[in-house]
Amino acid sequence: MTMKSNKLNNAALFFTFVMIVVLIGSKLYSEDYELAPNQMVDKSLQKEAVSLQKMYVLLNSEKKENYQFVDLRENANYQISHIDGAINIPFKNLMEKENLKTLSDNDKTIVFYDDGEEKSSNAWFLLKQLGYDNISYVSGGYEYVKEYILKSYQPSYGHYTAEKPKYDFGKYFNQKKAPKKPEVKVETSITVSGGC
Repeated sequence: MTMKSNKLNNAALFFTFVMIVVLIGSKLYSEDYELAPNQMVDKSLQKEAVSLQKMYVLLNSEKKENYQFVDLRENANYQISHIDGAINIPFKNLMEKENLKTLSDNDKTIVFYDDGEEKSSNAWFLLKQLGYDNISYVSGGYEYVKEYILKSYQPSYGHYTAEKPKYDFGKYFNQKKAPKKPEVKVETSITVSGGC
């Protein structure tokens, strides 16, 4: 029983030591961030993702000049295809001083994107903590943008393509007069029966 109690005491001491290190570390490194943890939780609850519908409007309007798209994918993927005018800063290099300076010197709204949504939302979260205000990220990632906007725009709601109408009823409602009824031809035939 003493061996078991020694293991429990050692485990309790180790846990206490780890908790003290975590508390000291959080006090030392929390001063680097502009937002306190409770403020960041409030910010993270406010979704700042750019939907596919908004991306379509941005990419096809004059407002595109007010946005700086940042491709967080590796350079090889960026070279294959990317949003026109986007700059490439791989996610692993995002926190380098020169990249942070590039982003902070920019007067435009920064919109992050990557293959999915994970890295771009993480980049948004990190830079929000560092005090960047004018940032956002693309909902769904580059593959959705490429498929549904760059190739051909189809509205998508909840990642499901909207149904296309089976019939075009609009062409009937836009007419000034109702279509003519087809003429019905009635043929009469006489049947003779009986005989001598």
